[in-house]
Amino acid sequence: MKQIILLFLFTYLCVSIQCQGDSSDSSSSSQRFRYEPLSSDNAVLLFVDQQTGLANGIKDSKSLVEWRNALLALAKIGKYFDLPVVITSSKPDGPNGPIYPDLINFLPNATVINRDGEINAMDNNDFAGFINSTGRRKFIVSGIVTEVCVAFVSLSLLDKGYDVYVAFDSSGTYDKYVEKLAIERLVHRGVVPMSWFAIASELQKDWRNELTASEFAKILQEHLPWYGNLISSSMNQSSSSESESFTESFTESFTESESFTESESESFTESESEPATESFTESFTESFTESESFTESAPESFTESAPESFTESLTEPATESEPLTEAGTENTESSNEPATETTS
Repeated sequence: MKQIILLFLFTYLCVSIQCQGDSSDSSSSSQRFRYEPLSSDNAVLLFVDQQTGLANGIKDSKSLVEWRNALLALAKIGKYFDLPVVITSSKPDGPNGPIYPDLINFLPNATVINRDGEINAMDNNDFAGFINSTGRRKFIVSGIVTEVCVAFVSLSLLDKGYDVYVAFDSSGTYDKYVEKLAIERLVHRGVVPMSWFAIASELQKDWRNELTASEFAKILQEHLPWYGNLISSSMNQSSSSESESFTESFTESFTESESFTESESESFTESESEPATESFTESFTESFTESESFTESAPESFTESAPESFTESLTEPATESEPLTEAGTENTESSNEPATETTS
């Protein structure tokens, strides 16, 4: 009997523990997978020790060219999406070198904080004061070196309850293995690993967001060529389709214009040309008939109106010409007789 009771108690304890474990897992999983994307209203961009001297030591999973490409893309993201930006450096007049010049060129309005000796930027009062003054909860971190400057700031921000996103493609260190350890440590503590492309896409959220769509496309064309080519081809297709639609609409309007002209021409021919031609022919025939009657009546009127003396004068010379003809004949005959020779 005692064994049955003990077995029952043991089973009850096991079930209770399992239920508590499931509830704790479900609550932690619900907190872990709550997704609140980055936006221009909730994010801040932090560049930590992006200095020329430190950049020379980058020899991890990326080349210097790849690191620089990602760094400049992230700087443009901060500018085009209007994020609050702070740039901090450690001893810029020392061996670490000055802040990378392109950051200052692309972000002239960024807050610049130079530290005298603090390795962790969060230990600097000015830097920590800037973090508190933003009133935001999400911080994007990029820096050199990954396992020190980036890691210390990120862990300190997590400790204060902020959400931290590290752009690892624009961060760097001197060894691949060291980079891997730093990423694992930060992700294990709750840092969200991201690339500049993922950050920009999350900020853009929708291609129909016209405020930043053109700038976003420009960043992709300049720093992610393969995707920039996709955008260019899409833009060309849309422009060509617009041109085709314009051509079709123009052709339709031109066809309508031709049909209108033809109908107008037919109506003009039917309603105006034929009656005009008939009326013109009739008037011309009438005038021609009148001219013929005038021609026929003209000699009669002329004969009737001519004086008789004038008519008689026209016929008299013909009767009086006979004596002249006889005399002329005699003269002709005398002229034909042979001439008589005379001798003295």
